[in-house]
Amino acid sequence: DESVKFWLLSNRIKHFGASGILYEEVLHDLSDDLDSDLLMVMPSTDEVIILKANENTDIGFLFYFAEEICNDHVNERERLSDGVYLYSRSSRRIFPMTREQRG
Repeated sequence: DESVKFWLLSNRIKHFGASGILYEEVLHDLSDDLDSDLLMVMPSTDEVIILKANENTDIGFLFYFAEEICNDHVNERERLSDGVYLYSRSSRRIFPMTREQRG
């Protein structure tokens, strides 16, 4: 199965939903449920796209995906980041990733 599962983090009003990453238990509970670290793309202030981190994840493609969404599909005033981030389940911290890193 080549499909990739992802989760959207937002809020009920779908406005400034990316602020959900500030609530420590939100990411930790999801990473516990998935038994994995998390990869995050945050193109807009309204939502965060979350994927389960694994060794097969193409980080370069995630950067391309983040840049494409941020630059072509998000209103300039709502842009947050064209980067990729790792949520570490063990340290409960978010780290910026580089294109050379692997999941």
